[in-house]
Amino acid sequence: MAVTLEYATGRLLRLTVNDQGPGLTAEEQLRAFEPLYRGPSGQHRPGHGIGLAVARKVLELHGGQVALRPAPGGSGTAAVLTLPTAGQGAF
Repeated sequence: MAVTLEYATGRLLRLTVNDQGPGLTAEEQLRAFEPLYRGPSGQHRPGHGIGLAVARKVLELHGGQVALRPAPGGSGTAAVLTLPTAGQGAF
């Protein structure tokens, strides 16, 4: 797993988390934020399918966003979180 934190712009921070798991299909990427959704690749792994839904809601409440995309190198998934810098959002 690799994590980077950087300024996306002068007013936005970007946190990117790249995992090296099995990755997600296009449908799984669209549905991953639905509460209790467990895609085929995650049904036999620990968890309950609530974490991404909660993370998205918390980020939105603070003026941020989260998106999923294939991780660089073709293996795994990247979660990209953006948040306004202090004084720019709902903080």
